[in-house]
Amino acid sequence: MDLRARTDEAQGVGFQIAPMIDIVFVVLVFFVATYAVTQEEKLMSLNLPETTTGKTEYRHRQQILLNIDSRGDIFLEQRKLLPEVLERRLGQLVMFAGSDNSLPSVIIRADGECHHSKVLAVMDLCARAGIKTVHFSALQAKDK
Repeated sequence: MDLRARTDEAQGVGFQIAPMIDIVFVVLVFFVATYAVTQEEKLMSLNLPETTTGKTEYRHRQQILLNIDSRGDIFLEQRKLLPEVLERRLGQLVMFAGSDNSLPSVIIRADGECHHSKVLAVMDLCARAGIKTVHFSALQAKDK
């Protein structure tokens, strides 16, 4: 009976499937979690205005999505925020970003029934917090 450890040469080098399965599951969990977070913001029932001239842009990590409902309430990550709290939170995000190159931008999804003054108030909050880029979300008008 030989109790000596075998070397790789004696065993032969083979493909290990267990580590590959682990990696696939980790990647799968990452994409499922990422998808769930991005879809969560779109669950809010808003009557977005339509446009014929807008272009489709995809959201990236450094964009903050703010929802404004028909009553003018502001939501960030499905949580209703008071304007003072939102301004403080935006300021923290700007400080965390550091340089001008990595400053976050804001996407405002405002209900079509929302008063224009509420949207302007959110834009002012963004400016006071140091955010220089604000986008608006709308629906693409259907061709008739």
